[in-house]
Amino acid sequence: MNWYKETRLVDQMTIKSNATVSGKPAVTFLQEHKRDLMLTYFSDGNYVYRLMNWMTGMTTDLNAYWHMLESFNLPGTSTSASVEIPTIARHDGKLSAQKHLDRMVNTCCYTAAYNPFPCCNDGNCTWWCYYKYPGLPFSGNAGTWWGQVNDHSAWTQSSQPVTGGMSIACWGGSPGHVAHAANWSGSGNVTITEMSWCQPCDGTRAIAASSPSQGWTYSYV
Repeated sequence: MNWYKETRLVDQMTIKSNATVSGKPAVTFLQEHKRDLMLTYFSDGNYVYRLMNWMTGMTTDLNAYWHMLESFNLPGTSTSASVEIPTIARHDGKLSAQKHLDRMVNTCCYTAAYNPFPCCNDGNCTWWCYYKYPGLPFSGNAGTWWGQVNDHSAWTQSSQPVTGGMSIACWGGSPGHVAHAANWSGSGNVTITEMSWCQPCDGTRAIAASSPSQGWTYSYV
C-alpha cells in the first residue's frame, strides 16, 4: 500500500485498514484525479485483490460497485462473511459522481453522453481518445498513460500500432500527448486523429509508425 501511494502520488490515500471485505481487513478510498477511481484493496494472505470502479456521473454505477463489495466472497469463505464500508468512502464517492455528472455538459465539439476527461474550450487529446476508444482504462495526463499500461492485463505496449484494430499513440512529457489510430494496414504511414489542449476540435494527419516517442498501446479484448 505504501508502494501504491508513492508511485501513484495519491496524497489522500490511507494505508491503514478502514474497511472489511469478505471478512478480511481492507482499504477503501477515492483516488482523485482528472478521472477519479474508487479503489478497494484486501488480501487473503497469498494474493492482493484490487476491486476498482472508474467514477462516472451515474449513481447506478457506484451503487453496483458497493453491491459488488458487499457480495464479494473469497474462495472458501461463507456467504455471510462480514463487510464494512466506511461512511467517508461512500460520501467521497457520492461527491465524485456529482462532479462527473456536472462534467457531462461539456461536449468538446461532439455530443457525448459521458466522458471522464476534461476539455478546455474545444480540445483535449485525452478526451478525444476516450471518445474514439470508449472504455480506456487510463487516467490523468497523456504523458502518464504509457506507464499505466502494465497495470491492465488486457493492454500491451508496442513499437507499432495493431493491424486491423484501434491503437493509441503515446508521446511522453508533461502533460504529453496521445492520439487515436482507427486501423493500420501494417505498412506505410499511420493515419491518426487527435485533439490538442485548448485548440479547435479535432484534426487528422499521417505519421510514421515510429513517430510517437513512447510507442503504441492497444487492447487484446
